Amino acid sequence: MRSLFSLAAALAAPLLLSLPLAPCSHAIRIVQSNDDGWAELHLRTLNDVLRAANHTVLLSAPADNKSGSGSTDDEPDARTEPCHYDSCPADAGLSGANATRPDLRWVNSYPVTSMRYAIDSYARELWGPGETQPELALSGPNAGANVWFVVKGSGTVGAAVHAVHSGIPAIAFSVDSFATAPWNVDPKSSPMPARSQVYAQLALKLTEKLIASGKPYLPDGVFLNVNIQKAAKGDSAHCCECRFTADIWLTLERVRIRKMCTPVFVVAAFCKYFHVVFLYQLVTW
Repeated sequence: MRSLFSLAAALAAPLLLSLPLAPCSHAIRIVQSNDDGWAELHLRTLNDVLRAANHTVLLSAPADNKSGSGSTDDEPDARTEPCHYDSCPADAGLSGANATRPDLRWVNSYPVTSMRYAIDSYARELWGPGETQPELALSGPNAGANVWFVVKGSGTVGAAVHAVHSGIPAIAFSVDSFATAPWNVDPKSSPMPARSQVYAQLALKLTEKLIASGKPYLPDGVFLNVNIQKAAKGDSAHCCECRFTADIWLTLERVRIRKMCTPVFVVAAFCKYFHVVFLYQLVTW
């Protein structure tokens, strides 16, 4: 089984997030979710970036913002009101999909439920018989950091944990900013689309680095919790050109959550040009 130390060494390799980066030569099946809602800009931007890199992606997320729901899982109820940002009509049922993109799904329940539906039902429905199991689960990017005591109650983290319990390696991405926007926000009226693109590109680079390291992507029972610093004014996807060579350090420590001592391996990298900070927590739940 892959050790945390060997995995951390692979992630901390030089040129971790350098550009240019061609689409991953080994495209895989990825399932996505979050706790901010299926119509949230960060989630949709990452979906676009993953698909542009030739990955097969299934998005399944709550119909509404379900932040702070942790690992709550419950069967969906029928909707009586429109989905978040009016992304589905009132009385739309228990779950649904984009009219022209059946790979974009909403579930009128929690992040964990949405991830469960994706793994147990939607993947088989969309990808057909044969290789229907997702190879990697990505949750987020969440609006707001998920570190230390916040981790336990995060729906974004909860979705990733459910994937791990289902035998699928998972990454939870979060951004140190609570700003949110709908998937169709006008980039001329908001800085959010540009910033969301930064977060998505950074998430893609880490995801493809993990994929390139080969299977198993993560040790059994472990997920990767990634927190990204808020993009500064003027930042763009070119922030990914930073080369992580001298600014990397490793520590092995423990985080105490409600009397539960959780082993955490932390890999932190600082990009002095764009002040992009990553904190990777490999947490056995």
